[in-house]
Amino acid sequence: MYFVGIDVGLYSVKSVLVDEERILLSRGVVSEEEGSKAAYRVFQEILKEGNIPEDEIASIVSTGMGRKEVAFANEKRTDQVCIARGAYYLFPSARTVLDTGAGGCRAMKLGDHGKLIDFSSNSKCAGGTGSFLEAAARVLQLDVEGIDSLALKAGSVSRVSSYCAVFAESEIISNIHRGFSKESICAGICESIAQRMHDVLRRVRIEKEVVLCGGVATNGTVVKMFEAELDFPVLVPKDPLMVGALGAAIIARDLIR
Repeated sequence: MYFVGIDVGLYSVKSVLVDEERILLSRGVVSEEEGSKAAYRVFQEILKEGNIPEDEIASIVSTGMGRKEVAFANEKRTDQVCIARGAYYLFPSARTVLDTGAGGCRAMKLGDHGKLIDFSSNSKCAGGTGSFLEAAARVLQLDVEGIDSLALKAGSVSRVSSYCAVFAESEIISNIHRGFSKESICAGICESIAQRMHDVLRRVRIEKEVVLCGGVATNGTVVKMFEAELDFPVLVPKDPLMVGALGAAIIARDLIR
């Protein structure tokens, strides 16, 4: 039997296919389509890639902010439940999880067997999220990857004190006018995000091991600065954007067992 998890996010849709023993395939697309259309397209693509007939899919679980739009899903689960399940599947030693996506920064505390026992987020502020990183990149006329590349070369850090994306943009512009290098400004942006991530994580009482997932986890400088805030290393999945979809797929499998 086969099982599918579909994560409908702010800008992208991710899908993971598993069988009764292992992860088989994952697929993600950035799309401006309606969530329902994008989700079905990704679902069909992953079936085609795996050469699996649709009637062999035993169960489908959707998650993410657009989970309710996935009419063909058997069940729907919240982001935090699926992220917690996916992180625990990848790292059974996980006790705290931080997801940093475009739509928010979310901290989860796990109990025995990966059960979600506490949760906190910064949903009212962009600081510590991919949206904050994208806004900063626009001001600097860079892509998001460019911020990481330049930050790695920084000899100093031009600090960004505001967690609010709007005020932070003003600070970045001010630092440009004051003659700070792009490298130091990028390092300051990464540091600000790492500090905000740490603040959110502390709300659920940090306990090792910590798993970091979501789009911001692909920024190596932010990861290093976040580890410096914690004073210990974190666990980062090979594909940090797929953790929610993976968790949904594992839950889909659990529903049948």
